[in-house]
Amino acid sequence: MHQFALQTARWVPWARDYYLRKRKEGKQHHEAARALANIWVRILLCYVAEQKNPTMKTNS
Repeated sequence: MHQFALQTARWVPWARDYYLRKRKEGKQHHEAARALANIWVRILLCYVAEQKNPTMKTNS
């Protein structure tokens, strides 16, 4: 996840902003990358949970 987070910090605007904000808060490179990776883990877990329990959609 660490490497994935670093790549997204290069190419995904909100991820770059988040990484830079953590750096401005005084976090070291690895700490900022870990914080970004934790955000991605939360996003992916929400996605997986939604796939396991999809919301019932009606056509009404």
